[in-house]
Amino acid sequence: MHYGDREEIEEQVQDPYERNVKDKDISFNEEYLVGKLINILDNDEQTVDLISALSAGITGKGDLNTQFSGRALVDVFQAMRPTLIKLYTENTRDIFYEWFDK
Repeated sequence: MHYGDREEIEEQVQDPYERNVKDKDISFNEEYLVGKLINILDNDEQTVDLISALSAGITGKGDLNTQFSGRALVDVFQAMRPTLIKLYTENTRDIFYEWFDK
């Protein structure tokens, strides 16, 4: 059987995040944590700042060094972005509001 051009078919079934969102400049509502995180994780410098702030708050040590193995940690944090986008689209503002103390 012949269903068509393989490359065209693969492109059509490609992950919607990779195809529609990954490389586009899209901003999410930052009123709640999920949107804010999505926007931060789209920017290397802001992701480094987030990781450094978390480290300082949790361990007392901040300032992530991305020249060495710290870049791998940035990549891991940014890998959460597609899942956060999915979470953002599947929930309402009311749900985000209820997740944290008012």
